[in-house]
Amino acid sequence: MTPIPKTANVSPSTQRNLRRRPLPLKLIVGAILCSFLLFIAVIGPRLAPYPRDWSEKIAYEMTEEGPVAVYPPRPPSTAHWLGTDRWGYDIFSLILYGAPWTIFTALAVACARVFVGACLGLVRGTRAGEAPSLRNTGPLGALPHFLVVFFVMAGINTASPLHPWQLVLIQGLLMTAVGVPAIASSLSEKVYTHKRAQFVEAAESLGAGRVRVGIRHIVPMLREDLMLLVLTEVILVLTLLGQLGIFNLFLGGTKLGLDPPAYYSITNEWAGLIGQSRASLQVNQWTVLAPLGAFVSAVISLYVLLRGLEQWTREGLARHSYLSR
Repeated sequence: MTPIPKTANVSPSTQRNLRRRPLPLKLIVGAILCSFLLFIAVIGPRLAPYPRDWSEKIAYEMTEEGPVAVYPPRPPSTAHWLGTDRWGYDIFSLILYGAPWTIFTALAVACARVFVGACLGLVRGTRAGEAPSLRNTGPLGALPHFLVVFFVMAGINTASPLHPWQLVLIQGLLMTAVGVPAIASSLSEKVYTHKRAQFVEAAESLGAGRVRVGIRHIVPMLREDLMLLVLTEVILVLTLLGQLGIFNLFLGGTKLGLDPPAYYSITNEWAGLIGQSRASLQVNQWTVLAPLGAFVSAVISLYVLLRGLEQWTREGLARHSYLSR
């Protein structure tokens, strides 16, 4: 179940006044870190030091005995800051090329989940005669998200004739569908609570319809909740991608190499880079730790921003708690 932080049942004008206050340090740091993530997602591929299809299959190093052939993977060096993988690809370049697939897909799925869930929750909450049950998420919401996505995508993701964009779209829609029921159920309870506010009941008594009440009065009161939900869902989507990557189901397609037999990511998304290199953790640790560091940094950045936004909202409501009475 997707948690939704508690906010006071106050009018939109009051909430605008609550937002005019100092920003917590966590919120500032999180905003800076997440801005850097978006910057890498947009500009990253242009900053890659090596082309997308470049690989160093063999290199020669001069020793006292003469030139010696060196094969990949190679450890971090001045030529390859994060080293190369077992196929000779520069890991730093792969991380930059995979950044847009990782970050924008997680953000798009999270926004889609919240948008669809908010629409369904708004309809359900405004029509409910009594408080909706948070447990009523339906069969799709009750199933583990990983199992649903894995078993649906497993048959079409490996060595697929579909283009990576098509596979991303299919998987994105599937990840959106499994996350919507919990959001819709939680938001419907929030909508029902806001619907009972005095100024909302006054608008209804003056003849405002459900659509007008929902859009003009209830949606503005859910603004903080929706922002927190988007951040929470981005973290959950990244976590789901990481789980799928461990089982060789990579975003955008999984390609099977035969010499040696191995799975690797077509799009170089970060969970895929982790999954395709996990067998090298005992020997060539940098091939796993480099993409793992990027993935964990993204999750931590979002988590700091989420906690900062929660603190900002909580402090404002505590300072003006009398407004909710």
